[in-house]
Amino acid sequence: MESKLKGKVIDFKFRDKTNGWGLRGKVFYKKQGKVLQKSIQTIDSYYYTYFLHGDIYRECCYECKYACGSREGDFTMGDYWGVERAHPEIETKNGVSVLLVNSKKGTLLKEELTKYLYLTESTFEQAKVQNEQLNNPMAKSSRREEILRVWKEGGYEAVAKDYYRKNKKQIIKTKSKMLIPLSLKKFLKRIL
Repeated sequence: MESKLKGKVIDFKFRDKTNGWGLRGKVFYKKQGKVLQKSIQTIDSYYYTYFLHGDIYRECCYECKYACGSREGDFTMGDYWGVERAHPEIETKNGVSVLLVNSKKGTLLKEELTKYLYLTESTFEQAKVQNEQLNNPMAKSSRREEILRVWKEGGYEAVAKDYYRKNKKQIIKTKSKMLIPLSLKKFLKRIL
């Protein structure tokens, strides 16, 4: 990314909410003494894509005993994917977190948190519908071993080169779609 941007990366946000909740990243970098920023679509970053698809997790993540309803900590926090179905009354533009209370201590602490947070009651069953890590550990992808092999042989630059070569058509297609104004996309959806 630094060679593409011709600058020094100083931060990367996985969930940039400048334009609302979603799967967009943002990279902050220094170039000629200035701090600049650039939005990153998932497809633009091999690391982000592989991370979101579970291709590069640690080995233990694929066997995580906590990826289920039985949780160890007082709380579990994360993105509440699918909240718009479970709670259509909640404004989701800037994202919604799920806070699972797992213990008596957590219940007591939650009462204290109500002073600082806007909380809506939900159920574990509602929260787990689109939050796969609350059901099962991520399945190990068929791409993982190949990605690790490429990395061991040539480092991150080799992984990036391999990713962009293999996904060139998809990247062009995605970037082309981004050039179409939203109003035109909505119009085409209506007539098709």
